Amino acid sequence: MKLPDVSPHPYTDLAHEGFYYAKVMGKGLEYNKRVFQAFYQEDRNIGEIEVLAKLAAEVGLDEAAFTEALVSRKYQEVQKQALEHAYHEANITSVPTFVIGEERIEGAASKEMFEQVIEKEMKKVNSAI
Repeated sequence: MKLPDVSPHPYTDLAHEGFYYAKVMGKGLEYNKRVFQAFYQEDRNIGEIEVLAKLAAEVGLDEAAFTEALVSRKYQEVQKQALEHAYHEANITSVPTFVIGEERIEGAASKEMFEQVIEKEMKKVNSAI
């Protein structure tokens, strides 16, 4: 994983609120892929409404309606509820966190780490069959 050069790292509340708008419009997956690409590969500042609105338009969302949803904070409460779930129910305390079977990988991890965890979890599944 390449950590972006954007400094300081942006707060991602608006990007997440934008996801809920995109999800309602049937474009959640496309939006997430584009935002991840913009942040991790293009060093775009996903804490800025203007950047997010352009990304939303690139995946076929209405740029003006998307902007209005973020400016009005239409999905702020939904995002707060998702954070509460992550912290208190799923015990996610760092980003990124990956859950593979019963294993957790927190923070930036190597390809080898993922391969080891996947192999370990596959062995568990195969031995149970």
